[in-house]
Amino acid sequence: MKNKLTATGIIVEYNPLHNGHCYHIKKTREITRCDVLIAVMSPNFVQRGEPAYLDKWVRTEAALESGVDLVLELPTIYTLQSADVFAFKAVEILNHVGIQSLVFGSESNVLPVKPQFDKGLLKQGHSFAHASNTSNHQSNDILGVYYVQACQTYGITPLTILRTNNYHDQSISTSIASASAIRKAHQEGISVSHTTPLDLNTLTNYQLKEYEPFIHYLLSVQPSKTLSQNSLVSEGIQNLFIKHRHLPLDVLIETCTSKRYTRSRVQRTLMNLLLNFTKDLEQPLEHVRVLGMNTKGKAYLRQLSDDEIPYTTQFKHYQFKELELRATEVYTLPKDETIKKRLLKQEVSELIIKT
Repeated sequence: MKNKLTATGIIVEYNPLHNGHCYHIKKTREITRCDVLIAVMSPNFVQRGEPAYLDKWVRTEAALESGVDLVLELPTIYTLQSADVFAFKAVEILNHVGIQSLVFGSESNVLPVKPQFDKGLLKQGHSFAHASNTSNHQSNDILGVYYVQACQTYGITPLTILRTNNYHDQSISTSIASASAIRKAHQEGISVSHTTPLDLNTLTNYQLKEYEPFIHYLLSVQPSKTLSQNSLVSEGIQNLFIKHRHLPLDVLIETCTSKRYTRSRVQRTLMNLLLNFTKDLEQPLEHVRVLGMNTKGKAYLRQLSDDEIPYTTQFKHYQFKELELRATEVYTLPKDETIKKRLLKQEVSELIIKT
């Protein structure tokens, strides 16, 4: 009987894909010696509560060209969640396709421990992020804490790779730079060609500020009671948004950010409101969606047993098809009709296959 292919998983956003990500892919293969590398990726919105800088099809193709064998979608409704939910759902998807290990970047190259919460800070109104012992860690290390917890739940081996750049470092002086630094430099017209294999000047990018008129309109016409039904809305945060709805979007976000609500939490909540993701839409995972694969990825899918959760390469069979179509429609709101039609067509029909 032919030996089964072994698989390792990574959780990615590639916002955008850069040289540090390519290093992560290369080192993951080196330390695990896996046959197949599987990535679960955020779609057209990312965990920080922003539109992905490049659409998911561009990023899927970039992942496959950079050494990933199989790209799976992390549904938008799971992506726009707190770090613990984001991490657990991503690992759950990878577990369903049978990975043996999960590899993620770390500032210290040491597996992070379970967070401890300062009850005094919680009583003072601080968020869980601020009240935990992860609050001084980099954002990706906070996710790492929850990756480890999820791996323990599913019996997956967590492994770390020392990150080659600081998550918030805004310098692009070397070939390894953070995604946020690359986005900022590109928006300012500074060349970033030495930091990424992608030619960003030829690709359509998406920025949070483009959604300002749509968020303003939403907060102007929807009553507080209606907004309160949406995912992530709690403690009357919608009233804070309504109160400051006339402010420019960046000022609104800054004004609503506090010890109780982190900036990412504010942005995620606004995106959930814009997408009209209500609490009743949250549901157990039934399908895994394949965004792209190469020959190895295709062979791996064939060997999955009936015990694993069903996967689909066809949009019409996807559990979250209505929500993902809605997400794509919202994602393309600031763009012209040509881009809208192209991405909506890709959403319902696209599957990237590399030979």
